[in-house]
Amino acid sequence: MKRFIGLFLCGVCCLGAWPVHAQEMDQQFMAVFVQGKRVGYFKNLRRVFADSVVTTELMTFSVDAGEGTVDKLSVDEVVETPEGQLLHFRHERVRGPILVRIAGTLNGPKLQVSLVREGQKQEHELDWPEGARMAEARRLLAKEQGLTEGTQYTFMQFFSDGLVAGEVMVSIGGEEEVEVLGTKMKLTKTTEVISLQDKTLEYTVYRDASARAMKIIAPTMFMELVNCSEAYAMTPLGGIE
Repeated sequence: MKRFIGLFLCGVCCLGAWPVHAQEMDQQFMAVFVQGKRVGYFKNLRRVFADSVVTTELMTFSVDAGEGTVDKLSVDEVVETPEGQLLHFRHERVRGPILVRIAGTLNGPKLQVSLVREGQKQEHELDWPEGARMAEARRLLAKEQGLTEGTQYTFMQFFSDGLVAGEVMVSIGGEEEVEVLGTKMKLTKTTEVISLQDKTLEYTVYRDASARAMKIIAPTMFMELVNCSEAYAMTPLGGIE
């Protein structure tokens, strides 16, 4: 979830290259809290077309970096086949004045990558990690596994912001009563552990009966994401604390 927390909100930024009308569209907003303070929001937009599924995630928030407030924005767009096979992806992130753009296209077993950082462009080729999943492929696997208590499964996920793959272990727990912006809900607790190079990150996701994440807790980052309306997400910081 370090990568999950680090990417996102590209909904409006990535519509241009695709047909105006999707066969199916679903979007979700989540408020982002750090140490109990609302600092921004996350948006997920999934669009289904005849031969592709486009998942766009955007996250924007402001943090106190000691010398002042730093605004962060990250966007991820992943284009896959309806079966979850990667076609191409795009990642962009902005922190203060620094902009990074990464684009990747899968060509057989090879990933063609373009990286732009501070105006300098690099292109290179990587081996695609066999069996690695991204957005739609991960969603399909979660749907297949379900939310039965005691279920455990492991898969490899590719993280576009770092151009690396990591192992994700998912454990399904039981139902718990959880507060979501003042409303108590019966949700299924799932625990996910990401092993990425020499780092391990554990976080908790509370899901409703449709498997939609209603609350995400990343304790090592002091961060929570909570399902909310678009109006709540877009309210200026400080306006509804």
